Amino acid sequence: MGAECCNKDCLKPSVIGYGVVAWLSSGAALGVGIWMLVEKSTYSALLASLFYPVTIYILIAAGTFGFIFAVFGCAGAMTDSRCMLALFWITSFVVFAALGSTGFLALYYHDNVLRKDINIRQAINESETNGLKDVINMLQAEVSDKLTFCLLMLSFLS
Repeated sequence: MGAECCNKDCLKPSVIGYGVVAWLSSGAALGVGIWMLVEKSTYSALLASLFYPVTIYILIAAGTFGFIFAVFGCAGAMTDSRCMLALFWITSFVVFAALGSTGFLALYYHDNVLRKDINIRQAINESETNGLKDVINMLQAEVSDKLTFCLLMLSFLS
């Protein structure tokens, strides 16, 4: 009974499903990378790290490659093309390695960012007029507005 499921009829939809999930995930990574690149100028006072732009470009590149080659994976599974499937799996490995390195950079510099955050908070508490204070106030206002809107929508839908 278990051998019946491990044939081509079961494997093909699994590879297509994995390709669709990889396509959606890569699109999300690409979107987050582009958003981080666009919003970098707004929050540049908060992000004084040298590796922040590198992380953004790795995320955009991995999202782009994954987005493009996930289509090859789905098409290769539908047409039974070994070349397209091999290209898809190799590219998937490279994309996940790039995303893993981005995650490693985030973990490695977590303490450094935490220390900078503490220093930023101390600087805000010590000064009355500061560009950094304006950026943080703007960020808090945006989050507050969006949270208020979400709560209103939830109460309206209930």
